[in-house]
Amino acid sequence: MYCLKCGYKIPAGAAFCPNCGAKVQAEEATRHSDVPSNAARPGTEAQPDTEPSGQSGQPAAQTEQGTQTEPESQPDAVPPASPSVPPAAPQPVQNGAQPAGDPLAVMVGKHADYYLAEFKKIDAGQKTRFNWAALLFGPIMCFYRRSGELFKKYFLPVYIALLVSSLVLMVGMSSLNGPVAVVSMLLALASCVWGLINAIRFGRNFNRDYYAHCKQQLAKPASERKGGTSIKNIVFFLLALTGIEIVLSIVGGLLAMLMLSATLNSAWENESSYSEDTYSESSSYYDEADFPVEEMPYDEEDIPADENLEEAPPMDLEDDSAVGSLERIEKAWESFTEESGELTVTAIGADCDCDGLNEGFAVTAEDYDAEMGCYFRAKIYFIDSYGNVTLLCDTSPEGGALYGYPVDGILSPDSTDGFFVWDLFTGASNLSLVWGVQDGQAYESDISGQYNGVQLADTWGLAGYQFDYSQGYRDYAVYRLGYDNATKSFEAIPDSAAYPAGEGPLA
Repeated sequence: MYCLKCGYKIPAGAAFCPNCGAKVQAEEATRHSDVPSNAARPGTEAQPDTEPSGQSGQPAAQTEQGTQTEPESQPDAVPPASPSVPPAAPQPVQNGAQPAGDPLAVMVGKHADYYLAEFKKIDAGQKTRFNWAALLFGPIMCFYRRSGELFKKYFLPVYIALLVSSLVLMVGMSSLNGPVAVVSMLLALASCVWGLINAIRFGRNFNRDYYAHCKQQLAKPASERKGGTSIKNIVFFLLALTGIEIVLSIVGGLLAMLMLSATLNSAWENESSYSEDTYSESSSYYDEADFPVEEMPYDEEDIPADENLEEAPPMDLEDDSAVGSLERIEKAWESFTEESGELTVTAIGADCDCDGLNEGFAVTAEDYDAEMGCYFRAKIYFIDSYGNVTLLCDTSPEGGALYGYPVDGILSPDSTDGFFVWDLFTGASNLSLVWGVQDGQAYESDISGQYNGVQLADTWGLAGYQFDYSQGYRDYAVYRLGYDNATKSFEAIPDSAAYPAGEGPLA
């Protein structure tokens, strides 16, 4: 028997064509069904089941002369109803139509003829077709056919792997970590290959998996079934995917900013900080084996005097040691060093707050490196007008022992107030600590620890610079530091020409 629609050979007893899914025509079904033996056939007379009594073997109608006459006109015999005769089969399903009353067809919805034919093949143990729509549309096909469990099975793990690889790539790129970036790219490549393999598997297995999904839905109560197709699910999926990408972009941007900020801060700390372990007595600069303090104690001659001491005002102008005199400042410092045994690096006296009385700043240190021009384990002192000596600083900003060197003399940005400047030596930078005097007492200025290489500027004010990493590399931002005597504060004004000619980081 062959299908009247596509010509495909139909196995005996089949109700549907295994090729196109069309139902077998009624006349084909009845052709192979059992017909009762007493049924009248077209063009023949109906034969009774039994013969009249006494007339066995004789013609039904005969004249007395023995000649046969035509029977009287009678209607064709109708075979009795029999349960063995099947009812007429419905017309075959047209393309895209749903067979009326078939729950499975209702569950499938559009293109039910294609899927019903594939389902029949599955029931018959035959191989199903490859679903190209499932391969091309992938996860969209899952939501279109309301089969979210197939998305979880084939695509959700791939999306998670891609998400993880994207986050790892962001971390690697923002932190300039090459190995992490390479690992993330390899993970992304593996995720893409995995996704392609799953898409092919999805196209090959979709008809079978979708059939299982439909049967699971039909097993539920009618009110809980989710069948047919849904464009709305596709829209929700695409919106969710877009939202995830936006959030991922925002998180990636914030992460990149945090990583970049941390990297720049680390670079700043590495250049502007000093670890005492780096320049300890066990370092290449200071090794106890080479410079044993007990065997080779430092004398004052070993520590070079500050070149600017000769320019400082003389400390023996007056002999009465009056309050605020340079003589009192000098005698107070000499008495202090005799008692403490500390070695003087520099001692400078001047009227730093313009009150008619002199004050002084002095520095001692334990070690000195001539090649680096740097003092180690230094201490900065303030000497007030009465000769009282106060320790201002003996530790670096990061907590170790103080190191560095004094800037020449007392700096006066406005030709009135004076400031003492100490530069922290870190190799690539020299962060400046700045002290002034107000009402006879020392205070740390608002620019202290904020600028590198603070010194007298060209024409007026002080000059200093900061590192600028905003362009992705180290640059220098030079400022002119104008001093306000009324507020005792500085104002930083960007000025690349603040330093005298031939000086500063841009020289």
